[in-house]
Amino acid sequence: MRNFEICAKFELFPSGHKLPPAFNFSSMNFVHNSGSKPLVLTEANENGLRFEDQGIKVTLPTDADAISIRCGSWADHVLIECYDRSGTLVASQNVVPSGYLDFELVGNQIRTVAFLGGSNEALIASICASLDCD
Repeated sequence: MRNFEICAKFELFPSGHKLPPAFNFSSMNFVHNSGSKPLVLTEANENGLRFEDQGIKVTLPTDADAISIRCGSWADHVLIECYDRSGTLVASQNVVPSGYLDFELVGNQIRTVAFLGGSNEALIASICASLDCD
């Protein structure tokens, strides 16, 4: 079995760029739970996708066993949850408000990643998934 990596890196967009409430980027589907347009902003000299407390959901094109994330929070905790295709929670991470952090979430057959909280001051700089292909 071979692996390939897909990455959504928001450094590609200028600060202030508005995206639709639902969009596809790097083969991942992003849905902003509030229905409003997410915004790319610069914080600590790095661009990221800002999301509101209601969160944002990212759906992968196929299952992954590991997700690499660079997420920043400045005002409040962010909860990141990974679900398999049946909706079962397979991994989670609580991000403390301390600027950008890099981490990896490992779980069996991750299909969806949900970001919640942050008091409207959290950003996703990047999300990458290592996908298996036959």
